[in-house]
Amino acid sequence: MQTFRPFLVAMLIATPALAQSAATNPPTAGRAPTSQPSPAEIAKLTADALLAQRIAGYVRDGLSRVTPTPAVWRQASVLLSAAHKLDPREPRYPQLLAEVALNAGNTDGAIEALKAFRTLAPGDQDAQIKLIDLYTGRFQVAEKRLSYLTSILENPTIPPEVRSYAALSAAELYRERSQVKQAKSLLDQALRLNPLNPEALTLQFATSESTATAAERVALLMRMLMANPSQPDRVADLADELANAGMIRPSLEWYAFAVRVWNRLGQAPSHRFVVSYASQFFLADRPEDADALAQQLLSVDSADVDAILLRLIAKRTGPADAFKSYVNEAGAILRGRVVATRRTGEEAAKPVEPFKDALPDLAEDIAAAEQPENERRKQTLIATLSDLAWFQIYFANDTQGTTKTIDILRKLVAEDSVPLSRLEGWSLLVQGRTQEAMVKLSAVADRDPISAAGVARIQLSDAKTKVDGNTTARKVLTDAPAGLLGAVVWDVLKDYGVKRGSINAAELILAQLDKFPRTWLNIVEDATAFYSIRGEPMRGSYAYGEPMFSRIIITNNSEFDITVGPNGVIKPDLWFDGQLRGMVQQQFPGITYDRITQVRVLRPKQSIQMFVRVDQGQLAQILRSNPTPALQLFVSVMTNPTSVAGKIDPGAGGLKVQFPRVFARNPFPINDESARSKLTASVDTGSPSEKFNALELLQGLGGLLLQAPREGASVPAEETERRQSMANQFASVVMRARNDPQPSVATWAAFLSTTATPQGDEFDRAVRSMLASEEWPTRLMGAVAASSAGPDHLDRLKAVATDDEEPLVRQFATAAIEAGQAATTQPTTQP
Repeated sequence: MQTFRPFLVAMLIATPALAQSAATNPPTAGRAPTSQPSPAEIAKLTADALLAQRIAGYVRDGLSRVTPTPAVWRQASVLLSAAHKLDPREPRYPQLLAEVALNAGNTDGAIEALKAFRTLAPGDQDAQIKLIDLYTGRFQVAEKRLSYLTSILENPTIPPEVRSYAALSAAELYRERSQVKQAKSLLDQALRLNPLNPEALTLQFATSESTATAAERVALLMRMLMANPSQPDRVADLADELANAGMIRPSLEWYAFAVRVWNRLGQAPSHRFVVSYASQFFLADRPEDADALAQQLLSVDSADVDAILLRLIAKRTGPADAFKSYVNEAGAILRGRVVATRRTGEEAAKPVEPFKDALPDLAEDIAAAEQPENERRKQTLIATLSDLAWFQIYFANDTQGTTKTIDILRKLVAEDSVPLSRLEGWSLLVQGRTQEAMVKLSAVADRDPISAAGVARIQLSDAKTKVDGNTTARKVLTDAPAGLLGAVVWDVLKDYGVKRGSINAAELILAQLDKFPRTWLNIVEDATAFYSIRGEPMRGSYAYGEPMFSRIIITNNSEFDITVGPNGVIKPDLWFDGQLRGMVQQQFPGITYDRITQVRVLRPKQSIQMFVRVDQGQLAQILRSNPTPALQLFVSVMTNPTSVAGKIDPGAGGLKVQFPRVFARNPFPINDESARSKLTASVDTGSPSEKFNALELLQGLGGLLLQAPREGASVPAEETERRQSMANQFASVVMRARNDPQPSVATWAAFLSTTATPQGDEFDRAVRSMLASEEWPTRLMGAVAASSAGPDHLDRLKAVATDDEEPLVRQFATAAIEAGQAATTQPTTQP
């Protein structure tokens, strides 16, 4: 069989087929109740379930070796369908089958698989939501989609979280049709059904942000943070709202919290955020903190003009010599930005170099910028010259330089442009020509807060117009309350006795803040007080080859509803790390992965339970290659795994918990004759579980015995003969089990015998025998064996693909032939 790459959701590597025996199966959620079977029926059910487990494991072990083709996906679908047919009680097989079908582009197959899964796990909300998406995707006409979604909404037996998803889907359909009223109604319904629906809250914020009042926006942001406080962008939005409302101290608290969230997520804040945060520090009379953040920006880009302006206004309040020194440094960089506009091609991407001399003659630059094809270069030149001119006027008091820069700007912009009027007015103002400055600045004051601040400054400097100056100042401070613009305006006015105020809605906003439970935010950095996750082995010890299953229990220990999902507090992903101790000591990060699918909201004191197999991937290979020593496996489970600097750690709202008990793998004393006799006897007389485990152990021991000695090691001839004899004895027991009265045991024994000799006459005889069996699972595994032996063995599957009476066998043979033909015409992607 061609092997498989991990699915996008990576679920197949965590197949938790739980059947060890019908009497000892763990209580997998959603399993259909059955009447009490007879002992013979129990043996048959158990053997079939164990074979299903091995078939799914075979698919799992083939992951990530080649890029899957449609034919390869069909092979996987057939094998998982076979596992489901053998063990129809195990819900994970149809769940995984749906994932495979989606990867193969088989929507109908995915729907049927999810329907089968929901029969076994009717309460799984993720499956219900996937079905909604698949069904609506079938309809080409929007009215049919809306009709179907309405039927979901009107069904009271469906969980409200799922109906909320349907309402949101319908709202988005109406938005696409520009039916705003209907979209709003359904969005409101989605939030009534699930007030913590993160996606619905995000849509509501996006659609109402421009029309809502400041208090309404704050209220909505608070709801979004109740749904998930690990949203740094939304926290930053809230901090901005508070800053714009003139609420300096609360805004700084939320800015700081946003930084902590970004840190837990292993992400960096945006440039805009850092500028806003630094500006708010300056407005809070904390220039040192503003300067520190500005320096962080400059460490990334030494020519960041926003950071340069922040440092300049921050340093104005400090020692004069330090300010003068930075003025010289900043001037060189700002002139360097102007000169850098000459660069083209790859040169334009290089860092800006300080230009310590006066600006060179820019006549040729101006002429080039005036060409229609150079509009972008022109705008960049205007922006850099404007920044330089403001620096020369306000910080450097460089009258001569200012005059030259403004003269250049006049050649590039319209005479009545706002930036030019602002710079000309301020240039006149710092020269003491206040009447002329007043004319220039007043002309654009209603459109430009910095010009309005200049007008206020002129008025406040004259006792006759001081009252007007206070009015103008209050207005401009209200129009530019925060951000870099607000910081510049405040720097202009703060020495004139002006007081900042808050907006009219500040009291309403403060009331919203007071109602918000601040303790809820602690879940971002310390989730232990809110929910717990516990993992434990299903058994105390395991024999060789015996699947190692764990029980995972997640419990909400808090008074808060905790959202689960891609945009929830708890993400769907569960990450497992392992460490072997004993004769073999090795770390295994990411031994397996699973997903939380049962609920979208974990209510207070509610628990969910999962069963996950942990002996996966490289760990499984190590365990298989070492059948004799005793091993201890230490396992930890993690929620919200986040990659930071190549290391996986819990992100915001996540937990990492060590299992309190270890998985103990029992040793097998290969040199103990009585132990070997007992092992071989169990193949004939043991329970189905004992037979499967014994067959796999015999196969593993045989491989171990036939391993070539390590380089430089010397093995006596008699020891080599002894090992060969034991290996032959073990192989003969496996081959004898091909006649086991339990068909599934016989099937697995036959398949194992083909893996021991994957080429040659014995292999051919074994495959022919399997393909001729009366049992369809045996014929299927014979087809798997043939397909795994390479393209030369695919001819024997042509008759199977057309004549076999079992559809699954025909389907697999057909897909195997197609996959084999593709493999002979395409370059391999195997390492």
